[in-house]
Amino acid sequence: MLIYQVNVSSALILAGEFATSFFSALMGVIGSAKLLQALARDNLLPGFSSFGKGTKKADEPVVAILFTFLLAQVTLFADINQLALFVTMSYLMIFVLVL
Repeated sequence: MLIYQVNVSSALILAGEFATSFFSALMGVIGSAKLLQALARDNLLPGFSSFGKGTKKADEPVVAILFTFLLAQVTLFADINQLALFVTMSYLMIFVLVL
């Protein structure tokens, strides 16, 4: 709350917070789609070969982006606390395997 008091425009701070949240969520969807595309191209997930295709010009995974967006929308109906526990444990297991 201190930044609202010392800044000239509190609307600018609010717009920055919204933009940061939006772009963070957008990059999460794009990054997940790129990961899904790479997994599909390496045939690590059987039946997911359609997600390995990208656009002709820039090789953007449009189908994978739509899938990850829809998956993110479906997870909004789930229990967020259980999802957070699953994600946290997944990250911790990855860090253990990397070390």
